[in-house]
Amino acid sequence: MGGLLSCFFSRKPALSLDFLDIAPTPSTPIPEDAATRKLAKGLRNGTLTLERATQLLEGGADAKFIATYRIFEEDYSLVQLESESLIQTAVEHHRTADSLDIIRLLLERGADINFKGCAFGPPVELAIIRGRYDVAQMLLDDPDLDLKAAGPLLWRVAFYPLDGSVSSAEKLRMAKRLVRMGGRAAILFDAPAYELPHRDCHHPTALHSFCAHPLADLSSQLDLMDYLIRKTGRCIVHDAEPSTDRTPLYYAARSDSTDPSALRLLLRNGASLRGGFRPPLVPLWMNFGGVEPLDTWKQTRLRAAYRDYLQHDLPM
Repeated sequence: MGGLLSCFFSRKPALSLDFLDIAPTPSTPIPEDAATRKLAKGLRNGTLTLERATQLLEGGADAKFIATYRIFEEDYSLVQLESESLIQTAVEHHRTADSLDIIRLLLERGADINFKGCAFGPPVELAIIRGRYDVAQMLLDDPDLDLKAAGPLLWRVAFYPLDGSVSSAEKLRMAKRLVRMGGRAAILFDAPAYELPHRDCHHPTALHSFCAHPLADLSSQLDLMDYLIRKTGRCIVHDAEPSTDRTPLYYAARSDSTDPSALRLLLRNGASLRGGFRPPLVPLWMNFGGVEPLDTWKQTRLRAAYRDYLQHDLPM
């Protein structure tokens, strides 16, 4: 692994100290070569060109370099240590026409495509979270990528990016590619919690997540839901969280943006208004999974979807 760099970095912008310009601690020495320092700083500033990156790497810069940061509160009390590879730095900060080629160059020179820092997962997960699907697609093409170790990527596709910058069509393509690459395991991600540091994989299946955070385009959402069910079997519709018994229908019914046709799709595939809840005392719209009742308009939406299912979809 490459050298380590220590620098101070505050949660408050006013207290942020310059990246790469702080003296090292004894345990994390700054590399002696200026080329690596310039490479990392250019990536973080977003100004590095492919030509300059090539020059620096040919001049001895270390593509395997890992930067470490000490994060302080406003009173300068130490909060935590964080670290990132140069690829993660590029994903987070470098957005130019040269970005993809620079990342390819770093990989060719030995950068670790699977490095997990303290703050981020591996680069492919970070790329999905930040909405950089061009980078994510390129990383997925790399034979050295450890897809299983990358974590619950489909969950990330469902929830991120928070700014809505990725279209439903892009998310649908990404989700289907991840399933083609990872199979059922990509949908039913079941790694123990201790293998997922700094990650919030609360939903037991990707279908739960896409019901909780549906795609903006209805046709894409229905396509994806049907695809996930076909790839895993209709049993996924009945899967419930062990601690709460919440099924995909639970999350679909509670989401503000769920279309009734998505509810009908789940019902056609075996979802039950009572199934998965213990004890099944009352209809779903009256007391949903033992938590607070649905809002009135959501109750109306669910009733309408169930009525349409009974009238048009119920097998004879």
